[in-house]
Amino acid sequence: MADAIMLVNGAHLLFTVKENHPELSQLLTGLDWDRVTQDRFTEKPEKGPGRIDQRSIQTYEPLPGAITLPHVLQVFRIIRHRRHLNGKPDTVEHACGVTSLPREAADAQRLLALDRGHGTVENNNHRRRDRILGEDDCLRRTRLGDHSPVGIP
Repeated sequence: MADAIMLVNGAHLLFTVKENHPELSQLLTGLDWDRVTQDRFTEKPEKGPGRIDQRSIQTYEPLPGAITLPHVLQVFRIIRHRRHLNGKPDTVEHACGVTSLPREAADAQRLLALDRGHGTVENNNHRRRDRILGEDDCLRRTRLGDHSPVGIP
């Protein structure tokens, strides 16, 4: 399916790796990001209701074949810092992802912007299916192909 989307429509892949793909999730979270990072970017802090948020991203281009998921040219880690202004403890979240975009087409700053845009789509468009139709509560799961990642040197 990814081939059809990319070849027919000229689209690219960009997604956050979650626990439903455990091998890839473990591989990406287990990377020594301070050592392998090739590009990084940090946004200016944004003030939200009762908090200050700041996001940063680190990117890495794995060697060809290091990840067997097709079309992956970059992997990334997004770090979300949230400082609460009401006395709650500060929080830090990490999310890893993959994309078929080469670094020449999407550096760290652009990937962070694209990820934020994807979150907007998820929150606005898919919320209806998730909340009203209970899509996320479905117990039936399928695998997205037979791709099991191997280690990144």
